[in-house]
Amino acid sequence: MDRLPDTPWHIGYTKKDEDDPRRHKSRCIHNANGECVSPRSKYYMDACGGSSHCGEYAETEAAYKKLLKNRKTADEIERDSIEKYKESLTAEKRKLAKADKAISHKQTSDLFKCLVCNEGLNRIKKSLKKCPFCGMYYVNIEESTEPEILDIVKADDVFLMHIQRKTEKKNIPQYYVHDAYGICKFMDEKGKCNYSKAKKFRKSCPQRNCKCFKT
Repeated sequence: MDRLPDTPWHIGYTKKDEDDPRRHKSRCIHNANGECVSPRSKYYMDACGGSSHCGEYAETEAAYKKLLKNRKTADEIERDSIEKYKESLTAEKRKLAKADKAISHKQTSDLFKCLVCNEGLNRIKKSLKKCPFCGMYYVNIEESTEPEILDIVKADDVFLMHIQRKTEKKNIPQYYVHDAYGICKFMDEKGKCNYSKAKKFRKSCPQRNCKCFKT
């Protein structure tokens, strides 16, 4: 410039036009004297690595808030996926709550993993257990109506346990057993009369009031 005394000149600085989308790290709100102060950036507390491909680049607080609103971190995406998976288990939980499984005759102390998602169970109170993942409850039926248990479970799905097995009644004909008098000695195992002088010989027992009845 000293060699061009008759040429007009002045000192100027480059400035981005309003509609110019190009970035420059000097305009980033996370740039503090060349050092990145964004905790989300891989250059946090280190020299800025450049603005071209930086996911944290923003020139105003408003622009950065909008960026965060429209973007999800890997953790947030994973949490969303987990929540969607949990929601998909709702039908399985309701189905299990109404199911009649062999394990329902056992106590909750014998159950260690959730029957819905196979996760380990946590003991809450007394026989009440809960799956920390899907939220399914398990409780012994004799304690299922206690106020302190109902206060915890509320309206959630519950799998009842320690249900007594139904005793199978032997298919014995009513006429085989005479309630007041006992069993007739002429009665066979099929409920037929073996007394040759009886009117019902080799036929079904006439039940009560039989004249040939003897113990």
